[in-house]
Order: sequence, then C-alpha cells, then structure tokens
Amino acid sequence: MILKYTILLLIHLLATGCTKNKTQQKPIDVSKIEWKFDTKKDDYLIPHTKLYLMIAEKVFLVDSGLNVTNIEKKDWETFRIPKDALIACGGWWAGGGSYFYVKKEKTNLNIYKGFADEGLSLDESYKYKSIKTILLTELE
Repeated sequence: MILKYTILLLIHLLATGCTKNKTQQKPIDVSKIEWKFDTKKDDYLIPHTKLYLMIAEKVFLVDSGLNVTNIEKKDWETFRIPKDALIACGGWWAGGGSYFYVKKEKTNLNIYKGFADEGLSLDESYKYKSIKTILLTELE
C-alpha cells in the first residue's frame, strides 16, 4: 500500500514539480528607452558626461563624452544617424564631439558611437562602430 502511494506521489511530482512556471511575460517596449546624463564640470569648466541607457527600469553605463545631450530626430541626418535608430545623443566641445545612437537588431539593442572633429572632412566623420550590445533577454 505504501509503495502504491509512493509511486503515485513520484508520478505527481514528476508531472508537476519538474515543469517551470511559464508565466506570460510582456515583451520589452523598446520605444520607451531613454538616455540618462550625469554631467559634471571639472576645475577648467569642461563638462564631462557619463552616459547611461535606461530601459525596463534597468540602467546600463554606456560611455562618457563631453557636453552630451539628446539629439532630436529632425537633426539625425546632420549627424549621420540612421533613420531606424531608436534614440540618439551627442556632444561637442573644443573642436570635437562624440555621438551615440541605439538600434534594435534582432534580439539585441546595439549602441553605436561615432566621432567628429573640426579637422576631419564629413566623409571622415561619424564612422559609427558598435560599442555595446544589450540582449533583450537581459531586460526580462
């Protein structure tokens, strides 16, 4: 009799105890990502900015730059930011600037950085390269 209940208990545990609770998770709304800027001036009044990306209540340190702020979508073409980017920012100080944008690619958010300098031609400027990848699964 005990063996019968033990076997039934084992069957029940195998059937229910070994399955994960598969609650339906909401997909991440990548349209709600935003930059966070922490800008502090040094002794020479140079504005050093730490750049963060905030999405799904998580904050990721991206990089740093000088005088970094949001770039409005209407100005993206000027900075050679692709139309399908989600957000963009950048900053110019003393003849040079760093620029950033975020793009969703498959299951990732990729962050790109480019640079411009007053001594560079337009063809030499803004050669964006991926500097950070955030897996969307990291946000769940």
